[in-house]
Amino acid sequence: MFKLLKKVALYALSIIPFATIANQTDDLFAAIKHHDVAAANQAIAQGANVNFHGTPSDTDFSATDWTPLMKAIAQLNSSIIKSQSHINTVAGLARYLFLGSTYLAVYVTSPIVKSYDENTIDDQFKITQLLLNHPSIDKNYIGRNNISATSIANQGLHLLQSADICPPSPALTPDEKYQHMLQTVVSQLASPKKFTTIPLGMNTPHTTKMPFKKIDMHEKLPIIFDANYDISFGGLERLHPFDTKKYGKVSHYLLNAFSLTQDQFYKPESVSEKDLLLVHTPEYLETLKNSFTLGKIADMPFLGLLPNSLAQKALLDPVKLATGGTILGADLALEYGWAINLSGGYHHAKRAEPVAGGFCIINDICIAARKVLMKHPNYRILIVDLDAHQGNGHEDVAETEKQIAIFDVYNGKTWPGDFACQERINYNFPVDGRKTDDKAYLTLLAKELPKAIDTVKPDLIIYNAGTDVYYEDPIGCMALTKQGIINRDEMVFTHALTRNIPILMVLSGGYHAQSYAIISASVENIWKKLLADRFA
Repeated sequence: MFKLLKKVALYALSIIPFATIANQTDDLFAAIKHHDVAAANQAIAQGANVNFHGTPSDTDFSATDWTPLMKAIAQLNSSIIKSQSHINTVAGLARYLFLGSTYLAVYVTSPIVKSYDENTIDDQFKITQLLLNHPSIDKNYIGRNNISATSIANQGLHLLQSADICPPSPALTPDEKYQHMLQTVVSQLASPKKFTTIPLGMNTPHTTKMPFKKIDMHEKLPIIFDANYDISFGGLERLHPFDTKKYGKVSHYLLNAFSLTQDQFYKPESVSEKDLLLVHTPEYLETLKNSFTLGKIADMPFLGLLPNSLAQKALLDPVKLATGGTILGADLALEYGWAINLSGGYHHAKRAEPVAGGFCIINDICIAARKVLMKHPNYRILIVDLDAHQGNGHEDVAETEKQIAIFDVYNGKTWPGDFACQERINYNFPVDGRKTDDKAYLTLLAKELPKAIDTVKPDLIIYNAGTDVYYEDPIGCMALTKQGIINRDEMVFTHALTRNIPILMVLSGGYHAQSYAIISASVENIWKKLLADRFA
């Protein structure tokens, strides 16, 4: 009995220091949350674990495996963006109500509003610096969902500088002091590299069997379409800038341009639940049974007022059908050398996280890629994403995929600014959208895309051909003309077809009324210049 009591006593003594440290770590998290510099200093001095990879349940205000440094930066971001929003809101009201001049309104109101939040921000910055300067701090820890301290700091800086974040007018300041704070944090952090520039094993020739089948113009063509691709809410869809009926318009144009019949297009089947689980978690798929979640993702809040059965039928069912089209398109591309799905390209859809406002519910590209790799385990796939926005969804899904490479050119000055996912991009080209015209864009593409293709040597290219790069598009904020987009698409197809690499094109984003006309003209151009000699 004495020996047993002695063991219990020794065990109790051994865990007391850990219990003390745990309590002090809790105190540190609480201090970060409440911007309390003195309490944070005291907790660190008393032995708080500055590299703790978790969150005490009573102070859970971030992801479950963030370190104190990551939490401190997140709190700093939050406080800065909140203050910036206050400044822009009050300045905007002053402009409209009293002063007339935007810059005069900012000059007059900014110091007054800024003082409301300044002490909180200063204190949070001091806590962040306290952690950054700790001799044993791990600055390079990478948490769940690929989040690092670096990506959190960059995210805050991006939000502060983005024109579409702070209402009611574009970010008019953004405050130089706040920018300097975040730039100081970024400069003290390393940039963690979680993925090699060239995926492992991509130094051997591609394995696709050649030649491809010839196509009889009077039979089915590797173009996938279904009338149910179009999305309708009885007219309410017009409240969103996205043309939810552009798919049918493109189909109609192509049928007339080439004297085709509907029977010559392939009709897809809706993606199965089993295939959805190749990419998305069961928990995420369960959330799609909630109308509010669907409305949040599609940036259509009114969907939350609909019974879920109606929201599913109006929005989720067309997306599932289009996903089936992308799966079918990948198979057809491998058979005929090319395919076009007249929908798809939902490149913001992540594994387990609803992405608000991206209109992307299911990641059709990654599901199709996984299906190809299941049939052909040695194949390599290159995703070429030329939508105006960063393809953070497939970058999240393909986080550890060594056989999927990603080439992404996007407007780095706008949403989503997902820096954690940017670290997964193999060929990453964020551009200044408004300053990137046809010449600059096509010069970049002509220089970099062939290098990526010749390095990866893919067995399939999936091309996300967003038309939101159009200069009049209200969401993409880029500067390409209609002809620039036509030339872009021709360039991508040319690089694939001249190398005998199968290519699947999906339509992705495009929020201008002319989006369908641009797509139609581009497909017609590709057809006449590059595909005509592939018909029997």
